[in-house]
Amino acid sequence: MNGHRSNRRPNLIKKKNTKSAAWNFFGIEADEHGVSIPSQEHRPICRICYKSVPCKTGNTTNLFSHLRERHPDAYKEANQGNMNTKKASRSQGMQPTLETVVERSTHDPKGSQAKELNHAVAYFLAKDMQPLQTVEKPGFKKMIAKLNPRYKLPSRKHFSHQEIPRLYNQVKETVVNPKLSQIDFFSATTDLWTSRATHPYLSYTVHFIDSAWGLQSICLETVPLFEDHTGENIIESINDILSNWNLSTDKLVLTATDNGSNFIAGFHSRGWLRLSCFGHCLDLAINKCLEMQRVQRSVRRCNALVASFSRSWKKQRNLKEKQSQLGLPEHKLVGAVTTRWNSTYDMVERILEQQQALSAVLLEDRKSWCLMLNDARCYSARDVC
Repeated sequence: MNGHRSNRRPNLIKKKNTKSAAWNFFGIEADEHGVSIPSQEHRPICRICYKSVPCKTGNTTNLFSHLRERHPDAYKEANQGNMNTKKASRSQGMQPTLETVVERSTHDPKGSQAKELNHAVAYFLAKDMQPLQTVEKPGFKKMIAKLNPRYKLPSRKHFSHQEIPRLYNQVKETVVNPKLSQIDFFSATTDLWTSRATHPYLSYTVHFIDSAWGLQSICLETVPLFEDHTGENIIESINDILSNWNLSTDKLVLTATDNGSNFIAGFHSRGWLRLSCFGHCLDLAINKCLEMQRVQRSVRRCNALVASFSRSWKKQRNLKEKQSQLGLPEHKLVGAVTTRWNSTYDMVERILEQQQALSAVLLEDRKSWCLMLNDARCYSARDVC
């Protein structure tokens, strides 16, 4: 085929990554699958006369020479196309595109658009309880830049010192205060708790019936309590909270707390009606039951069983297979947390639910078969539930 007209018309495909208009009249020979033949990539074929023309390293001089000598009309068209392409390139280089303009400009930090976006980010952090560190995360920054390239995301300090306090005051004035101003009486719940950073806090929540006879619950404040947790200090903190929200103790019907001696002493000193938290009383009663020797033995065996499966992916895989064979729900085992009695309940309940599947797995493992619950321990476990 090289250098002469072929008796057959070759299968030609367009050369990739080409800008010259000359390539509109040339193609690269391809096989029956439409894939270019490597040996022919530097010898494009004229689409008019099907003559191959040497063309190495993308140089189009030979292509234009062929068109000028053999196909004058095609040569004029290709030459004009190249001139138009160069003009367009110069024009684009001198005049920035819309995307470039958008990327180069940013919203005025004090403008309305920037303020609305700052408010939206602050709302996201508060509503979804996200850490303030989120605004410093590379992924979050990239998402914001993609959504609005003109928006410059403020610093973490800006949100913690300005946006979040502003949002707090806005919600307080427009949502919470109007509700609190209409209540005649309210009850409250309060508790002391410790954060993961071991900082002590006191939370205070009010409960009341609104004008539409709907139960409303609003956590007014969570305040640090670094002083000694005496009854006097607790009552002083509660008084400060009520004062901040313009709530009179004359409207306070009762307050539910745990059975801590500091709460009991503090409320007794003021003559405020206090009610022991049902959940806390229930927790104390159930923990007393869990201290019974026969129950303890069963719970310990359940803990060992769960631990054995949690450490072995093979046991977990076999459990899933047995669940499928026995038509049982494909539920995972649940571990117990020392400070939550209901997690012990969930653990035992799940083991009883999966007792057949668990026994089938353990029977195939001589090292673990001893973890199976015998009849006596099954009865004790059922007593827990």
